[in-house]
Amino acid sequence: MHLHQKKYQYLACIVASIFLSACQSAKVNTVTYDLPSPQGNYHVVVKQCRANDAMFGPPTQLQVAVLKSGQTENCRAVINSIRQFTVYGLDHPLQLKWLSETELLAVHPQFKTRGADVQRTSNIQINIRFAAP
Repeated sequence: MHLHQKKYQYLACIVASIFLSACQSAKVNTVTYDLPSPQGNYHVVVKQCRANDAMFGPPTQLQVAVLKSGQTENCRAVINSIRQFTVYGLDHPLQLKWLSETELLAVHPQFKTRGADVQRTSNIQINIRFAAP
């Protein structure tokens, strides 16, 4: 390979990297809400995420993860979460409230028509109640 071709390949890689990072939304995988439980053993973290591993564009859903205090979870990952669910669409606010150390209330219009698919990844007993406003 000629030195001239290597320069163009290198330049193309730099331009592609800049373009891809410029297309990323700063709001994706960002914590929008972090609510500790009453005794502080757990917390619920809300992140803005994209659906289906989309690489570009704004966030389209909220990922809600109940975790041990001090832990976090990336979008579309279920590694540290005790319980996790998704709220689709960002056009209505999600309301969260700890009712006790092990019971969380989640209120959103989605829960009236669609319900919630909760992923359980731990034997720790955290109950989530879902309600519509």
